[in-house]
Amino acid sequence: MAHHRRARCPRRRPLARWLRGRAHLARRCVRHLPHCGRVHAPDGAGRPPRHRHPRARLRRSHGGCGPRGVARPAPHRVAGAQRPARAGPGPDRRCASEVGAARRWFGAVPGGVRREARVGRTVGGTAVNEFVETLLDLPWQVGDPKPVYDVVIIGGGGHGLATAYYLATRHGITNVCVLDANFIGSGNSGRNTTIIRSNYGIPESVHFYQRSLEMYQQLEDETGCWIMHTTKGQIWTAHSVMTARTEQTRALMNAACGAKTDYIGPDEIKRLCPQMDITGGGRYPVHGASYHHEGATARHDRVVWAYAQGALRHGAHVFQHTPVTGLTRGADGRVTGVVTPKGNIAAGTVISAVGGHVSTVAGWADVRLPIRTHALQAFVTNAYAQEFAPIVSSNDLVFYVSQTPRGQMLIGAEYDRFASYRQTTTFSYLQACSKKAVTMFPFLGKLRILRSWTGICDVSTDFSPILGPTTTDGFWLSTGWGTWGFKAIPAAGSQLAQLLATGSAPLIEPFGLDRFAREAAMADPSSAGTR
Repeated sequence: MAHHRRARCPRRRPLARWLRGRAHLARRCVRHLPHCGRVHAPDGAGRPPRHRHPRARLRRSHGGCGPRGVARPAPHRVAGAQRPARAGPGPDRRCASEVGAARRWFGAVPGGVRREARVGRTVGGTAVNEFVETLLDLPWQVGDPKPVYDVVIIGGGGHGLATAYYLATRHGITNVCVLDANFIGSGNSGRNTTIIRSNYGIPESVHFYQRSLEMYQQLEDETGCWIMHTTKGQIWTAHSVMTARTEQTRALMNAACGAKTDYIGPDEIKRLCPQMDITGGGRYPVHGASYHHEGATARHDRVVWAYAQGALRHGAHVFQHTPVTGLTRGADGRVTGVVTPKGNIAAGTVISAVGGHVSTVAGWADVRLPIRTHALQAFVTNAYAQEFAPIVSSNDLVFYVSQTPRGQMLIGAEYDRFASYRQTTTFSYLQACSKKAVTMFPFLGKLRILRSWTGICDVSTDFSPILGPTTTDGFWLSTGWGTWGFKAIPAAGSQLAQLLATGSAPLIEPFGLDRFAREAAMADPSSAGTR
């Protein structure tokens, strides 16, 4: 039987080859090439006139991946955010008319920061990110690490880089080395759901996270980097009388500790979030909610890049793809450095800021931690109109939902019940979480799951972090962050740096490892997931 090769759609050809010899169509066909990662002006903003070339009619009638004769719907556009370019090979250039249309469309960028799509193939951290900071300056070190540093930080995520940044900028300690087994932000810092809040359950936690929330509000001005920080407000719904009382108590305690939180009724909830079904599908009626006015989101990878740039500019060293395989110990048992494939590195203090594998690192120092590691799953849908303003969480249904700057709906729940280092999502989780979300937000039933991911969380027995020195001299910890690590990055980094430089940091004193020996646990179940 003869095999017939299917005719290849012009859309699949490299753009440069298809337009070669068709210069008269290049300007007019720009809007009909969404697959090429090009920028399209919205209606009325530089739209080219219709032409009658038969190829153009074919492209209009057979738009993209849909069936022949069905027009491709116009992609949703988000003000101030560009669609990602392809990370694979192939042409990805823009003509002058497209750049002009993009400028007319997007307008000015906050803080004077330019945004560009990636060009060509990318590697490392930028290969998984949707935005690239073209003005970012990361002066990476050339060669191997020095043999001796004052401080070595294991883990190049948000907490490790923030500690290095504040050591250099606020205390003048620049002989610092940050080591990461992969690229910076490749661990839990790149797998979180970007929520920033301070409405916790005990005064010590509220004070700590309120400081972090306020530092996030000033981080763009301090670092000069756009982290896409947006204050949205968080609605924490109650679906029973008992939970409503809990939320009323939370609101009063938060307000007394400086976190702007009020208790609101169903009418106010509906005004703040019109998409919510207040009846809960007839099964989970909303009785009320605590409303955290300053709840916010920020772009996780941009936070990592901002701290990395600041630390590098002030003299700290950051080495990617340099795993730590052990610790060196002195005759008295003190930790004196780390072991890497590039050789041993001596240090006055070693700080473990790893996520997910802290028990292994602490075991090298003979430190036993009251921590178990759990998987935390989340997913996003395809784009929805930018009308979903707040962050919404439910104490009874145990899930949360917010909208990303790209218009995608981000949905998650608490961490998995069983301990695990697994980093893959499960169908049962997606099914259960989707059912909860659709019950409260019926419009989600018309969307599709775009992608999902899993992080691994180090959860302490009292659901509070562990910060500071350990029982082994020379070995410090920044761990136990569970599901609330991203929102604590600025405060944790600055306070840990202050404690190391000055010997005093009252804000994190209650969260030391010795609290378990003193039977002074900081039990805060509201920190765990959505509880």
